[in-house]
Amino acid sequence: MKKIVFLFLLFGGLVPCVLAGNSSLFLRKSTPEKVLLYEDLFGISLPSTGAKWPFATNSIWFNLNTSIGVIGYPSFGNAKAFWPLHLSAEYGITPHIAVGPYLGFYRITYTDNFKGLSYNSRLSSYSIGARGILHLTDLINQEMGSDIDVKEWDIYGGLSIGLVSRTWSVDDGFSGARSDYDVSIYPSAGLILGAKYMITPVFGINAEIGKGTYGLISFGISGSLR
Repeated sequence: MKKIVFLFLLFGGLVPCVLAGNSSLFLRKSTPEKVLLYEDLFGISLPSTGAKWPFATNSIWFNLNTSIGVIGYPSFGNAKAFWPLHLSAEYGITPHIAVGPYLGFYRITYTDNFKGLSYNSRLSSYSIGARGILHLTDLINQEMGSDIDVKEWDIYGGLSIGLVSRTWSVDDGFSGARSDYDVSIYPSAGLILGAKYMITPVFGINAEIGKGTYGLISFGISGSLR
């Protein structure tokens, strides 16, 4: 039952989006040879990755993303925001597990009224932390009997943990208008589920759902150094 629930959540979230882009995804052959078990993780035997696996040990990948649905920020007046930016790196400590740092930036400007006068206030947010990624594509192939091409699709789960810093600035003479806001630093953590489509062996596009750096949905580009 636990396996059924896990797979329902996994495939109910991102995999329909993957299938929408390529209806023959499960019909392609990625590894014609018999799968061999090579790694045990939390009691799950992971399949051997073979030469086609793009996430070798010591590989380095970078991701540049933006977010939709920013959460945890105030709403008042007329708000104009610069889209959040999120840069992360992944270092493969095994073919299935990668870890690395991330940096985030978000800025929003509010125009509001205070005692009948219009003023602007600005919020700048910076984030820093680390992410852990578990590449799941071949595990899904193994458990579901499917044949997703691991050279093209990377389905993964992850955990991020870090710190967020917010800085407020207000037009001169209006400091009392936003006296309830000030510089703040607080921890942030979240789980993500993502999919990456490799256009070439070292470049692709990605999308993630879950509590990321700033929002619940993010998308962007990915590239590898080696």
